[in-house]
Amino acid sequence: MPSYAYRCVECLHQFTAFHGFRERAGCPCCNSSICERIPSVGFTVSGVNTPEKKAKVGEKVEEFIKEAGEELKEQRKSIEDNR
Repeated sequence: MPSYAYRCVECLHQFTAFHGFRERAGCPCCNSSICERIPSVGFTVSGVNTPEKKAKVGEKVEEFIKEAGEELKEQRKSIEDNR
């Protein structure tokens, strides 16, 4: 099961939770269910040794970062709409 980093919107506590992809975590500090997932981009790519492969990996990383940013914007909008 993967681990995800979160930040609580209510108390700003940062924590890590282990759960499935579609699940969300609540804050262990204040029990709030309004928590933002913090996108992580740290990973290692092995076997990338040609400029073409490096460029392709770079494109995938940029795509992932863009998707994570859009997801974070949607989560923030949802939080603001629920306040």
